[in-house]
Amino acid sequence: MNKKKILILVPSKFAAGGIANYYNSLKGKFNLDVEYFERGSKRQPYRDSNFKEIIRAIKDLLLFIIKIMSGKYAIVQTASSLSIIPIFRDAFFIIFAKFLGIKVIVFFRGWHKITEEKIEKKYLKIFKNIYFKADAMIVLATSFKEKLLEWEYPNPIYIETTIVNQHLLDSIDEKFVINKYSQSKKELKILFLASYVGKGKGIYETIDAYIELKNKYQAITLTVAGGIGLDLSEFENVKENVKNKNIEGILFTGYITGENKIRAFKEHDIYIFPSYTEGMPNSLLEALSFGLPAITTPVGGVPDIFESGVNGFIVPVGEHNDIIKFTEILINDVNLRSKIALNNFHLARKLFSPKEIIERTETIFKEILKI
Repeated sequence: MNKKKILILVPSKFAAGGIANYYNSLKGKFNLDVEYFERGSKRQPYRDSNFKEIIRAIKDLLLFIIKIMSGKYAIVQTASSLSIIPIFRDAFFIIFAKFLGIKVIVFFRGWHKITEEKIEKKYLKIFKNIYFKADAMIVLATSFKEKLLEWEYPNPIYIETTIVNQHLLDSIDEKFVINKYSQSKKELKILFLASYVGKGKGIYETIDAYIELKNKYQAITLTVAGGIGLDLSEFENVKENVKNKNIEGILFTGYITGENKIRAFKEHDIYIFPSYTEGMPNSLLEALSFGLPAITTPVGGVPDIFESGVNGFIVPVGEHNDIIKFTEILINDVNLRSKIALNNFHLARKLFSPKEIIERTETIFKEILKI
């Protein structure tokens, strides 16, 4: 067996977001000889001045070149989104790895439609000259794979999911889900949880739907959990919107992690996440792992793992009427909520556990190394 190492380019362990969470959850669990190399902003999603970020990026690249020149690595794997800054940054890592004869796997952990369109209109030749030298690609959605095939990428493309932390999976069992969802409740709690609270995550549609539902179902509440993100003004606009309309029963918790997140998933009954664009949203998978029936949009890899009527309901991007319709169905049908909850509990443990993802990822590594 080839004893060379596999080097995965990851965000800082202190960074926020789905990619950092994914690799922090897998760290130390690989059976193959896998090592992480941290690059990018140490405080993602926040950044220092442009000058400091440029110096940091140059330093990251130099340290990477020194590391791979040791001859210890058989594969370099990137992990970032198809968006302008990450693909520009990772291009240099790919170029140097291929120059030294190292196999490269590109893992697009997110996919921005605007970037896709820019590449297609202006930069496809440049993109292909660099990224199509990769020995394989991993994406989070069939639609992303189809686009790469349309661009005539010649090598293997694998479809993966993202992960649910083992601690979250272990925090409940099937009995908990059965007991929780077998009860007919009037005071149903709705949860909106995202990495940040903003227009792109569908928060306004969620609030508009809640307002109409609240007029009919006085006992329901809405918890909005998420960070401020890069745009403080938008977060404040959301809160001001709620205040001006004098809406009762909405709680803003801010960004939650650890035991606070577990408590939120345990205590709520329905999850709403009508995002505009995603790769494979961690928060949705976490909600499913706790059994929450979900109302979400058909973005990114969601249609690959989520079936409307089985795991919850899929609604169109940017409108709230279907959110109202399907939330009302879930409010009134305890048997459906219970059935969906068990479906989601088992789905998460089948597809999103660290053990399952390690096995699938190492199979990809072995196929590329031909071992």
